[in-house]
Amino acid sequence: MDTVPKQNRFTGDSQEPKDRRVRLSRMRMNPRRKRFLLIFISVFLLTIGGIVTSAWYMNFYLPPRVQSAVVNETEFNQGDLVKRVRMIQAATGYSETNITLTDVLRILYNPDLDVTAGPFNLGMVQLELLIQASHEFNVNVTDSDIDTFVSTVFEADVPPGQESTQDQLDREFQERYRSYLNFNRITEDEFRRLALEQLTFLGMVQAMDENIAEDIEHVDVSWIRVPLIPDAVATSIDTFEDVVAVRERALTEGFARVAADYSANFVYALNNGSVGWIPKGAFPDLDQWLFGTEESPGMSLGELSEGIQSGDHFVIAKVNDGPKMMEVGARWRSKLREQLLESWVEDRFEKGTSEGRVSINFDSSLYEWTVEQLMQTAGQKRGMFLGG
Repeated sequence: MDTVPKQNRFTGDSQEPKDRRVRLSRMRMNPRRKRFLLIFISVFLLTIGGIVTSAWYMNFYLPPRVQSAVVNETEFNQGDLVKRVRMIQAATGYSETNITLTDVLRILYNPDLDVTAGPFNLGMVQLELLIQASHEFNVNVTDSDIDTFVSTVFEADVPPGQESTQDQLDREFQERYRSYLNFNRITEDEFRRLALEQLTFLGMVQAMDENIAEDIEHVDVSWIRVPLIPDAVATSIDTFEDVVAVRERALTEGFARVAADYSANFVYALNNGSVGWIPKGAFPDLDQWLFGTEESPGMSLGELSEGIQSGDHFVIAKVNDGPKMMEVGARWRSKLREQLLESWVEDRFEKGTSEGRVSINFDSSLYEWTVEQLMQTAGQKRGMFLGG
């Protein structure tokens, strides 16, 4: 494309210098302008690139690497936390779509520990405490144990009357195993870690048995359990308004009759509220009422307690007989094992934090990224139950 030289608007003559040296001088200035322009563009691009890189670093690279907790030499970061919650999401079929900061923190460390609910009720920190201390109780989960666990969970289903070769069974096992890992975005190492935690938990529960005496003081108890939070589905909302009123009803209308109204909330009691003989230590929140202390005696026979908060319920208890020494039955021995492990975990966590060996980062701003990541998958039905 030809360049038309500038012209004088009055005479029409060209404004290009006639002197050849002037024209050459101006031509020599062009490379400087080009260099200035290139420098300006380079600085601009570097600035934009820096902003993009910084945003990528702050929003994608850094968050999953931010430390969430430390248990002695073991560290957990935000990425570990996201993976763990996603595994739980997968196991529940992504049924929970509203994930809050509280939900995330409970996966890291559950302050409302309930060992009777199984290993998934423990947070990652609490499970790590179990694993690190398992050798103290001669609990040793080997790779062979984990292999057996995996084989049991994903073993092939052979219909009655159908014969299959070992090669067919192995192929179906691998297919089921790999499908589960892929659908739920879990690596094999992560699933084996999950297996290690579950097996260690079960081993530690059993290890508590050596701390339980053969004979323990028992009392015969009946109770009414009233939820702290009303459940409109389980029963009428009116029955949850006033624990004091419930106790008054039990006194005037009869304990068994009122207990039947709350039987949906009973775990250990019959519909009439009868629990039977329970050993000391099975329900620590109730011990001072049922068995007394060195400073004060326990409840009198037939006396109704006030509403005693125990977990997420109020308990109105009545002692029918006892106390007396009795052999601990299998049912209550299991409950005592779980209670002892729960107390051990709480004590070990408290000791670790006081000594600086265990710490949790509770800065809520650091967990916004975690919640956002989990909300992206909460509505997805990617989970595949182990049964198929």
